[in-house]
Amino acid sequence: MHPGVISVPPETPLRDLARMLATRHIHCIVVAGPKAGALDDWGLISALDLVRVAMSGEGIPFEDRTAGEVAVRNPPTVSSAEQLELAAQLMAEHGAEHLIVVGAEHGRPVGLLSTLDICGVMAWGEA
Repeated sequence: MHPGVISVPPETPLRDLARMLATRHIHCIVVAGPKAGALDDWGLISALDLVRVAMSGEGIPFEDRTAGEVAVRNPPTVSSAEQLELAAQLMAEHGAEHLIVVGAEHGRPVGLLSTLDICGVMAWGEA
């Protein structure tokens, strides 16, 4: 897991979000709405999601789109108390490359888990 959560508000332009991903060398970012304490107000956007939007041909320029429009709502989550096998199973079931990890004690996001983190465990026994 990557501890900590980098987030943007829903009104963030996709161009700014793409710059954040590229500058920080990360593949996913959390979109947190005005009630960011509630998990149903969180979303995820991956670099692949941005590519899909840019290539969609929907007629709306990429520059005019926002994070809130594109974010995957109610993304899969896993508790920090769960075993890695459950996280991997959830990723496979949902076709998700990232999960939001929520703290077992308070239910708020504490980090992100990616398929690369799981590959690190498979390869070296640690992420």
